[in-house]
Amino acid sequence: MNGLQVENGRFISDFDDHRYFGVLGAGVARAIRRAGARQILGASIVAGGLPFTVVGVLGETMDHYALSFHLNANRSVFIPITTARRVSDRPEIRLVIARTRPGVDHAAAMRDVRSWFRTRAPGLKLEIASPRELIEQLESQMRLTTLLLAAIGGIALIVGGIGVMNTMLVSVAERRREIGIRRALGARRSDIRNQFLVESVMLCVTGGLLGVAAGSAATWAICQLTEWDFAVSAAAAVAGIAVSSLAGVFFGLQPARRAARVDPIVALQAE
Repeated sequence: MNGLQVENGRFISDFDDHRYFGVLGAGVARAIRRAGARQILGASIVAGGLPFTVVGVLGETMDHYALSFHLNANRSVFIPITTARRVSDRPEIRLVIARTRPGVDHAAAMRDVRSWFRTRAPGLKLEIASPRELIEQLESQMRLTTLLLAAIGGIALIVGGIGVMNTMLVSVAERRREIGIRRALGARRSDIRNQFLVESVMLCVTGGLLGVAAGSAATWAICQLTEWDFAVSAAAAVAGIAVSSLAGVFFGLQPARRAARVDPIVALQAE
């Protein structure tokens, strides 16, 4: 069910009923080797205060999530279920994981499982969760998260765009004499407009690059603390820079037009 691979020895079998045998996860076996053990298979270990004979060691594996159950196989010791029920303070079985054949409808499978348990244990409190339901819930949460992030990003983009527009308007007001000199030397209105438009786009692209760098650095730092895998989507980075460029064009168009409409004679006479 979880794709566990035995590296040495064997896994628990039906012949190990009520036997004190154990199969070690890769992390547990590694810790025992670091402690000085030379031979692990056949050795006796103490787990939960009881001695178990090691019959197998698992290979390194990733964490698996089966419904609500989190299996960290690398740090686990697997023993026969009959032995576990004998030595446990709570011997009842609280979780059963099942897998259907390909092509079986998950809703029909859930009805069959519920009917089977009701027939054999009418008073049993039963909760059935399907991966399809969990996936649908996860997709719903992802949609809400996406909308929330899009709203936050849109507000930030508008605020930043207004800031860029104000900066460019101030730049136009402070550079009126420069605009007048360029017009007097033969620059056309379209040249002035394009100059300020390019400056606005470059300002926004620089901000987009800094934002991608800061976001990647923050993501890397969080992954180091949480031991998650670090990955940066190239498409998302390119899309962010592209949106910044479009914002520079949109919010820089009005200041660029105002710069292009500056009267060169008035601009040259201004202090």
